[in-house]
Amino acid sequence: MKKLILFFTFFCSFPLMAEEFVNPVFNKTLYAYSRTSWNTLLTPNSITEYPPDSSVSGVDTQKHSCKLLENEFDHIKYDCHLCYQAFFEKEKTCFESIILFKILDDGKIQALSFEHGRKDYYGTEHFVIHP
Repeated sequence: MKKLILFFTFFCSFPLMAEEFVNPVFNKTLYAYSRTSWNTLLTPNSITEYPPDSSVSGVDTQKHSCKLLENEFDHIKYDCHLCYQAFFEKEKTCFESIILFKILDDGKIQALSFEHGRKDYYGTEHFVIHP
């Protein structure tokens, strides 16, 4: 009986994985507002990017596996393994990145990308949500 209580106490001491976002806005498709952005769909364990213009040929949807670090009403934060392949490159370039999606005062969503261990961001993107 003591082992069962100890196991149950140990199991309950770990937080459960988030299955949905605190703010349902993050469940909607994020439409690219800046020129360098792609439309984006978020889940608690991935980020999927696809071209804003369906007529673009030769460009594949990019799906990145991520770990949700923060799940708050005004922002979410991921630790992601990102892989991209430029048009002129044969191989994909992969790296780890922290990505913060936050809701701005005007209702737009801003994504900031950070290298591990750095406080300044190296990239920013802007999105809008259509009703």
